[in-house]
Amino acid sequence: MQYTEIDYSRLSDSYEKWWNKELDRPIFNIVLKNGPQYTRGELLEFVYDRNMPAVEVMKRYEEQFSAQDFMGDGFPFFYVRTTGLLGVFMGQEYEVSPANGTVWYKGMETDPENMHFKVDASHPMYRRMIDLNIEFQNYFQGKAVLGGANLGGVCDVYHSIRGMENTLYDLSDYPDEVKAGMGEIHDQWMKVQKELLYLVDPVLNHGYTHWTGILSKTPYDMIQADLAFLVGPDDYREFIHPLIVKEAQAFPRSMLHLDGPGFIKHMPDILGIPELNGVQWIPGAGAAPVGEWGEFYDMVNASDKLLQVFIEKPEEIPMIEIIASHFKDPSRICFICSGTEADREAYEKAMDKWR
Repeated sequence: MQYTEIDYSRLSDSYEKWWNKELDRPIFNIVLKNGPQYTRGELLEFVYDRNMPAVEVMKRYEEQFSAQDFMGDGFPFFYVRTTGLLGVFMGQEYEVSPANGTVWYKGMETDPENMHFKVDASHPMYRRMIDLNIEFQNYFQGKAVLGGANLGGVCDVYHSIRGMENTLYDLSDYPDEVKAGMGEIHDQWMKVQKELLYLVDPVLNHGYTHWTGILSKTPYDMIQADLAFLVGPDDYREFIHPLIVKEAQAFPRSMLHLDGPGFIKHMPDILGIPELNGVQWIPGAGAAPVGEWGEFYDMVNASDKLLQVFIEKPEEIPMIEIIASHFKDPSRICFICSGTEADREAYEKAMDKWR
């Protein structure tokens, strides 16, 4: 289905039933390439090139959406990439790397005993973010969905600014300063989030989405706390868990981004957060494929939380059935899938069980 043909009324109804655990099947958000595509690096260049008018960026995204086919619960969306923008708004320098499809952030000279965090709303990238969000809705007029900017998680912004090694030392050497600093970052995070939400027309935009393409009639956050990967249970509970709870309480709905096996040791605490609707699971580079984490899926199944996973390669498509087999109620899963037209038949077979 072309992006201009999507029935958002049907789509919104399906996603709302999924959030409320009333859907009788998993979500299948499938996007297939059916023509020339811009790379992730090229899309980043468009967003970060402040000399390119916002309307020209939207034209590039229109080309991208036009060369895609949206299956099942798939839909086109845009967000200002990439993880860690909040640090930029506080003065952190960055470098766009088109070849790697990412943005590298440089640490800042800071003293943990005297550091403070404050967003500069006049920062060029802050204004760029606002302009892009406004232009997106004006340009697409509801034919595609605007997502929240990927600001980064509160503790992740801290360790991006301080550096990972310094941060790990800070947890033991300056615990009070770390908590105060992360508290300031959270306050700034909230201010930016509120301004972004204010820009969204929920009727024109069919609700809300984020950097992960899940549709919702009410705002939601995809919480990020990658520092948790590296710390033990005691440090997690003292420094990171309270922040996750605080972020989950800040939005009507929330998911937690889990990027790698280092999070598994914290799962009992994570799954015990009442305000957290669910988790996103990414095994991470070098880890076993997404279908080979039965113990993890069993924990999520027992918790009654929602789950979102990515299926991104032809060889991963059979894993949809494997993952679903670990759930008493597979309709709690959101599969966000990508591929090419060559993968269409395999995806159709994967969906057949729940048609």
